[in-house]
Amino acid sequence: MVTLMGLLFWTATFVITFGGGLWLFAMWLKSFDFKLRIREITSNKVRLIHDAKGKIVTDTSNVQYLKLFKKKGQHNDLPLPPPDAIDYDPYKKKKVVELWYSDETGYVFVKDQGRVEGFHPFTTNQRTLMVNQLKKKDARKKTPLSEIVMQLVPWVMLLAILVSFLLFVGDAVQPMIELGDKAQGWIDKLDGVMEKALMLENNCQVISGGETPPP
Repeated sequence: MVTLMGLLFWTATFVITFGGGLWLFAMWLKSFDFKLRIREITSNKVRLIHDAKGKIVTDTSNVQYLKLFKKKGQHNDLPLPPPDAIDYDPYKKKKVVELWYSDETGYVFVKDQGRVEGFHPFTTNQRTLMVNQLKKKDARKKTPLSEIVMQLVPWVMLLAILVSFLLFVGDAVQPMIELGDKAQGWIDKLDGVMEKALMLENNCQVISGGETPPP
């Protein structure tokens, strides 16, 4: 019969063993501190790209080489890269190495030779345009507040003139609006008089022939 103390003992043993195993595996995985990109040129001139992880190991002959975390194609063990072919990824804390492989030349590590390769220099027009853009950007940074205010003054004056004109037009048109309201009142009164006159005309009886209406 398993006692409570025995159950706790075996549970603690399992947790410690499992946690220790995970920690050892994480440390072993972290030891692969190289990010590798192998560009392979095949016999039919097709380019293959293999991304892998690797680490430096030492064999029994005390020779160091790069061992891949997992075999990529025919690539498993690589020669040690020279220091000037090693870059660094600051985010993943990895050393970065890129190399070419072909059957004729074997492994050739990529080096930048202290300059950027694959770009063409700017033309005269491109340099002139870039210089002008930089000058404009620098001028905007150095523009004092007083100069900015002076540039805004004409626009503020134009806005003030426009507002004054609208106010003046409103004052000038107001008497005409009032006169129109009075004229409308007169027209309404005239319509009332005409309507009454038509009603009286329709209610009148016309007597003709000298006849006397019956009593």
